[in-house]
Amino acid sequence: MPAKLDYIISCDQWDMERAEASVYDWIDANGKNVELRPYDSAEHDQFAVEMAKAAKQSDRVVLFLTNRFVPLSFTIPVFQAAISSDPQCSGKKVFAVAFEELERTEVLGVTNVVDVFSGNARERRRQFVERVIQSKPNPKKRLKADGPQPGVFINQKVGKAQNVIAATGNVNIATRHVTRPEFTPDERHLSPEQAVRIQTLVKELAEMDVAAGKSEAKSFQSWWSYLKNTFKVTTYKEIPRERFDEAVSLLQQAKARNLPAIRRKDNELWRRKLYASIFAIAKKELGWSDEDIHTFASLKLGKAVSSLKDVGERDLTKIARLIRAEARKK
Repeated sequence: MPAKLDYIISCDQWDMERAEASVYDWIDANGKNVELRPYDSAEHDQFAVEMAKAAKQSDRVVLFLTNRFVPLSFTIPVFQAAISSDPQCSGKKVFAVAFEELERTEVLGVTNVVDVFSGNARERRRQFVERVIQSKPNPKKRLKADGPQPGVFINQKVGKAQNVIAATGNVNIATRHVTRPEFTPDERHLSPEQAVRIQTLVKELAEMDVAAGKSEAKSFQSWWSYLKNTFKVTTYKEIPRERFDEAVSLLQQAKARNLPAIRRKDNELWRRKLYASIFAIAKKELGWSDEDIHTFASLKLGKAVSSLKDVGERDLTKIARLIRAEARKK
């Protein structure tokens, strides 16, 4: 039987990089045995199952809270039933840790939340270490019901939907165990603003993949792996600052390659991405105004164009191709 972990971190799959670069590093740097488990928190029926397994397999559970963490929108009874080993996150078994200012929900009104988004990086880390790592666990007690037991069912009412969760011991949950040294970016690496830009592009690529029918989780992970493998780093934040433009260019080229795949499956998204591409290239690389773009389109199409939204698919694709050609001449 595998050894019990000190900590399990539960986060939404879209927050995996943030969780890995902060909470995971902070715990690992303090010599604790930790595992990161990203999952799609929009899959409501998985939350209670995840929490039941985590409570059994670790001494402590950390909920990496952002506004993506959908279980925060549950009713209080549903949320507390899923974390029954520490319903209010105040017994030093389950820690709710906020990494951004959270929208107020019913659940947050009764949950003890550790704020680690206020202050500078050093202060945020200190707060986490003192509140989570250095706090002493409560004495172990024999609990009659430490989370959902085999054969016990939890009824979840989320909006109009009702999910019945069978929290048995036979549910297989995919986990991800990350082992790497602590990393703190400095002036040689991506600036915070550059890191946000990279995150945005990756999320846009994943959005396009989903529109094309691909798995959101696998897409998100594959693009982070693409960056890591391309730049030979263990986290995208290690990318050298002087190679930021190269990273952006690679991701933008990937978006251009992947755009045709969503044309039929999600035409609205396809047009929105194409508009964004046209205006980004025209304004940033050519220095054109909106009027310049419309004049260029009118000349190339042989008809008056006052808005690209009025242009058909074939003509819109043509304008995008011609503007990219203009940019390459610079």
